[in-house]
Amino acid sequence: MLGLAQAAEVAGVKFAEQIDGPGNAKLVLNGAGLRKRFFLDIYAMGLYLPERLRKAEEVGAGELRAALAAHRYKINATAEALGVSRATLYRLIDESPHLRKAAELGRDEIEAALGSADGELEAAVELEVSLRGLKRRMRALGLDRS
Repeated sequence: MLGLAQAAEVAGVKFAEQIDGPGNAKLVLNGAGLRKRFFLDIYAMGLYLPERLRKAEEVGAGELRAALAAHRYKINATAEALGVSRATLYRLIDESPHLRKAAELGRDEIEAALGSADGELEAAVELEVSLRGLKRRMRALGLDRS
């Protein structure tokens, strides 16, 4: 899969930089790639979206942390605000030395945050993880409070 693209050619198939979508909406090429199965080229594909997504390298560490906090660590909302895909956002989180996922939290850390917070949402914000991720981790650790 190619990254962001102005125009692309994959296995002899040319993809325009921009096309007209439903209702004459302009769609921009965001990437192109080749689907392979064993040694066969099955099909070439292009991903057209209403606007060009940003590259991971274009998102600074401070911007990433601020966007996550502003959207209470909700992945969909943060990815949309940053103009990146969810996969790119997860990669940015994985690569950041200052961020982590709820799955990395330990029992003691969660219990301490729950003890000092006014509810699970506040604990999630304090731990800098999503509420959904925190609840999933709590269930995995047998800390389900429901």
